[in-house]
Amino acid sequence: MLLLQTFSDVDWASDLDDRWSVGAYCAYLGNNLVSWSCKQQQTIARSNTKFKYKALVNAAAEIQWIKSVLNDLGVPIVHSSILWYDNIGATYLTSNLLFHARIKHIDIDFHYIQDQVLCG
Repeated sequence: MLLLQTFSDVDWASDLDDRWSVGAYCAYLGNNLVSWSCKQQQTIARSNTKFKYKALVNAAAEIQWIKSVLNDLGVPIVHSSILWYDNIGATYLTSNLLFHARIKHIDIDFHYIQDQVLCG
């Protein structure tokens, strides 16, 4: 049985020249790296939580794409995929609908992650 795990992280506003942030993820199928991304954001993020949440959404979308490709190839993923990240604010956003009013500007991303969490 193969386990799909994805690790997501950001380096928020670390570039001292322009304060742009970098978001990255790595996806592993078993012990094998199957996908990764590392991108500098084209806008300056004013909030660490919002930026990490956006990186989380990108990683979740990649998980869905990998699962779709594996399904097309006839490779079953028996267990729920695991998405690792390190931001408590993003965790609260994914699990608590009461925060919805504070994140209306990322409404589509919020509902996408909510759906992914509920579906496993």
